[in-house]
Amino acid sequence: MSFHEQHPYTRYDRLIEAYERLGLRKVELATTHLDTPIVAFSKDETEFPERPPVLIAAGAHAEEAAGVIAAWRIAERPGFPGRMLFVPCRDPLGWDGIERTLGRIIGEPELKIAGHEHAVGLFREHGDVVWDRNGMAIAIVGPLAFLSFAPDHPGNRDTGEYIQAYIPEQPELVDVLKGRTLLVPGSPAHAEGRSVYGWGGGPSVYVDETGRVGNFNRFFAAEKPPVEVAALRSFALEQRPDWIFDLHENFGDRFGMYTNSAFLSRGDDVYRAMIDTVIAKGFPIMPLAELMPYLNLPEQAIIELYPGVYSANPKRRLPPDAFGVYASSIGAVCFTTEMGMERPLAYRVDATEIAVRAGLKRIEERWRAGER
Repeated sequence: MSFHEQHPYTRYDRLIEAYERLGLRKVELATTHLDTPIVAFSKDETEFPERPPVLIAAGAHAEEAAGVIAAWRIAERPGFPGRMLFVPCRDPLGWDGIERTLGRIIGEPELKIAGHEHAVGLFREHGDVVWDRNGMAIAIVGPLAFLSFAPDHPGNRDTGEYIQAYIPEQPELVDVLKGRTLLVPGSPAHAEGRSVYGWGGGPSVYVDETGRVGNFNRFFAAEKPPVEVAALRSFALEQRPDWIFDLHENFGDRFGMYTNSAFLSRGDDVYRAMIDTVIAKGFPIMPLAELMPYLNLPEQAIIELYPGVYSANPKRRLPPDAFGVYASSIGAVCFTTEMGMERPLAYRVDATEIAVRAGLKRIEERWRAGER
């Protein structure tokens, strides 16, 4: 058995084929660049036909691989009696990484990039290099933009965070990238032997027509969001789930989660069950006081509802720009799981899967008791 057969999630098309083999109903949501489908899958069998579905989404940021893998594991063995919806990967092109996505554009689908100099050479050969300064290169190739860092560039510490802070400071770069998606290499510290240009690379970045820079967990309040955001927004609005699990990863090496529960006055028993189970299984929790130094947020913007459970401060209402905040507008309680990326991938997958299954179990208990 090949590596890819053992690990169907290492290419987006194979991830989707693996979901198809489970016999789940496939739902086409939209098509992004390179005719790449954005899809969802539905487990329609249910003991509770009167209940709205539970939605599990993953892969908003490509390097947050644990969520994609945990979602796949849950789809494979749901263990939940209600209807379930899965969005396997919210950023298909980022998940495939620069190698495969660039390779598809230039007719080399098995492309391997040896390093920064090789990447820049490919950029020059096949596209238009619009930025090449101090060990950082950005090129437009076909409908997409691509980024590469030299090995000693400080951006390698956290490629996604660095470039999202850097672009807004460069007006000429903003202008050339307006309306484009930028594929970002992975951070070497999180690659675990994978090429930073390979699958599970960095989080794709989008620059909208107004010049705003963000990732695919932003723009949910925008009039013209990127198709990856618009697809999920429309799907959630159409399906109206009561409960959402959006699987992400975070700074540090411990588990935590964001929730909009305080805005909807329900769901505290679910996040408590999730956190309590994670702790019982031996995974440490990230308290808000230790998370805040990583976040560029004003004091009191985030509050802690329970150890390791964070919420936007209800006294400081925010526009529904992130998916978890947008969920409030459709009446869905959302749990955005955040496992610290400074742990091995297998550890992060386990913690995420354990948390979601604990949440699903508690929702089942609520339903059997006649609660919403």
